[in-house]
Amino acid sequence: MKYQIVKFTNLALVSLVLFLFATDLSAQRWQPYDNATGRFSVLIPGEFEERVTYQETDIGFMTIYHHVLRSTDSSDNLVYMVTWYDFPDNVIHSDSVHLLEEFFRVTVDEAVRSVRGELLYQNTMPYQNLPGWQWRINYLQDQATIRTRVILDGNRYYAIQTVAFAQKSLNNSVNRFMDSFRLLE
Repeated sequence: MKYQIVKFTNLALVSLVLFLFATDLSAQRWQPYDNATGRFSVLIPGEFEERVTYQETDIGFMTIYHHVLRSTDSSDNLVYMVTWYDFPDNVIHSDSVHLLEEFFRVTVDEAVRSVRGELLYQNTMPYQNLPGWQWRINYLQDQATIRTRVILDGNRYYAIQTVAFAQKSLNNSVNRFMDSFRLLE
């Protein structure tokens, strides 16, 4: 079952990548973005486009929320995004300590496979007292980089990601975006 969860997680990523390149948003000044339904806030250099997708999976029907900003100017990153969804009850939970490391590692492996990329690093990255993980993947023949930070809050999965050209992948905007992410009460 855990591999079905990861395959679903990465299926959502692949569908989002296709969505990103069909979306055209211009970067603007950094501003706060609050999402009451998703219970999070983050700083972004423009405006998110919000999209909801629905998928039937081996673990049940899933509703996936995408918040995407695609830059068309010369900014550091091509894409800023937050994706979140709730796993069905009794599938995975942030207090499933014995399953979480394997869940995150398999999620990373599937993400690398789904974009035919190369994993540059992965490590734990807890958020407050919640489990989290981060990784970086080079893909498109080392022309682009996806940086990802994920958090599991109960059965809610958050993925905070940026996409950049490889030569611009180590920039301050990535950290500003990812470090600004907060869960709301």
